[in-house]
Amino acid sequence: MIREWRRLVEKLKSVAREVLGPDTRVCVFGSVVRGRYTAASDVDVLIVSPRVPSDWRSRAELKIALEEALGIGPLDPNPLEIHLVRSGEESWYLEHLGIECVDV
Repeated sequence: MIREWRRLVEKLKSVAREVLGPDTRVCVFGSVVRGRYTAASDVDVLIVSPRVPSDWRSRAELKIALEEALGIGPLDPNPLEIHLVRSGEESWYLEHLGIECVDV
């Protein structure tokens, strides 16, 4: 499944933009960007939109809805680690964690 990460993330981008709007930014970071992923790796995906809910419970519900739209159920192996942030909050990931986030 990790080898198919690009296809899966493209599908996630499409679903996220349907739900959150066309200005939604989707990027990947971590081992897949560095080319150092293994079979045990997950794919870190940052979704940025002004329409991401501000409370954690609604964000969790949105994350579940996005995963379900991809056909990933609660008991299925999930190769994605989805991080949902409102516009402006992504600086914490980019600056404080020092990550390189590559737009999809």
